Amino acid sequence: MKQILPLSKIIVMLGIIGFLAACSSTPEVSPIVKKWKYKSMVLNDQELDGKTLGEPTMEFRIDSTFEMEFGGVIEDGSWRVESGVLKTITSKNKDKQELVIETLNDTMMVLSGKESGSNVRVVMVPYMQ
Repeated sequence: MKQILPLSKIIVMLGIIGFLAACSSTPEVSPIVKKWKYKSMVLNDQELDGKTLGEPTMEFRIDSTFEMEFGGVIEDGSWRVESGVLKTITSKNKDKQELVIETLNDTMMVLSGKESGSNVRVVMVPYMQ
């Protein structure tokens, strides 16, 4: 009986250590969380490069907010990803947009869907100053 008591204490201690280690682990940050620049955009089969578009940028923050600069206009709002779809809503006009994430990694993000009834496909790369 004396051997069972120390063994049970060891099991309890290992359980507590495991729980504390799980609580203190850093959550994984999505590769979407960074500042991106438009490399290209295809709108109804017409491709435009980032320079032609005025080099727009979009920054996705870890707190689920974003800031987009497009043609000198700055928009902000909130974002989330659900089932492979990027969903954004602007703060000012409450405009909602949903784009399918075709590719998302540390070096590229490709989004596609409908924008004001038109087919759109956007290729973004990380912004470097």
